[in-house]
Amino acid sequence: FGVGIKADKFSPVDKARQAELKGKYGFSPDRPLVIHVGHCSAGRGLEDFAAIKDAERMVVASGMFENAETVKTLEEAGVIIHKGYLEHVEEIYQMADVYLFPTHSTEFVISIPLSVMEALSCGVPVIGYKDFENLKAIPAEEDAVTLINSKDELDAAVVNTAGRKQNQSFLKAPKTWEQVAYDVLSIVRRG
Repeated sequence: FGVGIKADKFSPVDKARQAELKGKYGFSPDRPLVIHVGHCSAGRGLEDFAAIKDAERMVVASGMFENAETVKTLEEAGVIIHKGYLEHVEEIYQMADVYLFPTHSTEFVISIPLSVMEALSCGVPVIGYKDFENLKAIPAEEDAVTLINSKDELDAAVVNTAGRKQNQSFLKAPKTWEQVAYDVLSIVRRG
């Protein structure tokens, strides 16, 4: 039955609005921006942001389940970390050129990551690892999700993927949370 998304909130923006948002958050409109939204906990692979050299990088972290070594690695690599609640998190997705989902196993995240769905809904292409099989299950346009083998491929993947950002959603037939709830209720009723 799928995962719900607030497509009206997580919606694409044009290049002018993207540049405006990058300026608002202190990023260059002329450089690719790679983001991740989620916990800075162990096992999520966020340390791989340190391997990206040809782009600006930002992690929006909840501030919960924080791993000190992960945070230290990111800070030392110059990755911008925003900790805590961000009222307009959709702006982070909207200004991004690439969303990095560096997790290798569902042991550390939910099986269909909502943050990936939100990025795709904003027209932001995603980079992830081939061994996280569930990324293939997301109903998205071809070339919306780039799967790589290792962090050694990240720089090239970012360069090749950043130009794919678009001003329409990458999701195919996204469902609202209300539609997902209706699907679940229908299944329960059929019992």
